[in-house]
Amino acid sequence: MFNEIGTMRITENGLRLQQMFAQLHIVQIFLEEYYSPTNEIFAVVKPETGSEHILRNHVGMQDWVPPALLIHLRAVSGVIFSAEKHCLVANRSCVSKAFSDLKALHIGNKLFRTPKGDETLQFDLDWFQDDILLIGG
Repeated sequence: MFNEIGTMRITENGLRLQQMFAQLHIVQIFLEEYYSPTNEIFAVVKPETGSEHILRNHVGMQDWVPPALLIHLRAVSGVIFSAEKHCLVANRSCVSKAFSDLKALHIGNKLFRTPKGDETLQFDLDWFQDDILLIGG
């Protein structure tokens, strides 16, 4: 199973929101699809961009070469991999980091501090409950 996270670049006040949203997405996929060696959580990024920097250095994703099956599935769906981009994958330590980073930022009642800055965010996500972060990946 292959799960692609979005890599929307967010630059609002340099709060590193992209990290937070990517990690929430990783946690959601982990919980809904259950992580296993055959369940890859990946992102497609342009090299040397802010998105790549955040996903690699703050989320903990690593270089990944998509398998032939995924390349084929995307091609027949009309979503081919661009030669100008490359893939990153969330391995088990990345999933664990997502849980621990979010737990450290968690205030309670779906409220979080931002990774950088003194702002708070409250997420209204049906799947998220405060005790989810106790699972720990």
